[in-house]
Amino acid sequence: MDADVQDWYAHKIGYVLQLAVPYYEELTVRQNLFFAAHMRLPKETSAAEKYERVEQIIAQVNLFVVV
Repeated sequence: MDADVQDWYAHKIGYVLQLAVPYYEELTVRQNLFFAAHMRLPKETSAAEKYERVEQIIAQVNLFVVV
């Protein structure tokens, strides 16, 4: 590609970085974390283990009051 064309495109085109993990505004933080755990952790992981992991994350970032 011609350097002038590359330069023109570089000034005309942009992108918006999107989140790798979707979140839903209508869900609570805890519900969003549980959804993410459900989608990302192996299916062999029980719901109870996923819930426990979510609670660990909430504790690590001190979100008890918010959630």
